[in-house]
Amino acid sequence: MGEFFWRAWLGGIGIALICAPLGTVMVWRRMAYFGDTLSHGALLGVALAVLFQVHLMIGVAACSILIGLLLKQLLVQTKVPTDALLGILSHTTLAAGLITVTALPGPRLAISTLLMGDILSLSWGEVTAIWVAGSFAIVAFWQLYPTLIASTIDKDIAQVEGYPVRCADTGFILLLALLVALALKVVGALLITALLVIPAATARQMARSPEQMIIYAAAVGLLGVSGGLWTSVWFDIATGPAMVCLCAGLFFISVLISNFGQSTLRNGNQ
Repeated sequence: MGEFFWRAWLGGIGIALICAPLGTVMVWRRMAYFGDTLSHGALLGVALAVLFQVHLMIGVAACSILIGLLLKQLLVQTKVPTDALLGILSHTTLAAGLITVTALPGPRLAISTLLMGDILSLSWGEVTAIWVAGSFAIVAFWQLYPTLIASTIDKDIAQVEGYPVRCADTGFILLLALLVALALKVVGALLITALLVIPAATARQMARSPEQMIIYAAAVGLLGVSGGLWTSVWFDIATGPAMVCLCAGLFFISVLISNFGQSTLRNGNQ
């Protein structure tokens, strides 16, 4: 197998390991649509990065941070429900990104690559950036973890007990923004949320504790990335969608196993 494959594999498992803890919190908090909003905004970040001639990761991260902070401000200053605000921001940033990408002077960006990723073209520099930034993200997450757990159970009680809830929420948004920037080339803007949510949702079928759920989500992500890469090489299909479909297959298998186990337990108790 060529060197490009191993670069893609290392980059992919780096993203999967970052997605596991962040995706677990997203599932706990029912924030999947927020992930969609950030991932759709990534396209606008790419266009702005090209326009101002900065690295794509910087543009995507900056745009994702602004979207997250704007959402927090809108939640305070409007009476619009959270899901409606997310829908407005998600579709507005996606539309603005598509318009900006197509209106840029010079050679047109490959929109399909931006939407579905191009993991097989990762360079060693990009792989290194994923692992260095990913290590920082995981360390930062574990610093926020006690507060995130407490505020997920009951935000008001967490604040009364002295947890820095607002700081932790802001930090979590910044980590998600960093992840979106790192994962854009791996799975693309449309599939980032899938790699965040599906492994965590799969792990929830089996895990008995939050920590166990994170470990299981990482395992599912690693299987999805590795299997998706091999499948894309064998059958010559798009790698990012292959990864997501394999993770989805593992989710449905976990649902069947969970339901079979519960059925067996009920029959045994009768």
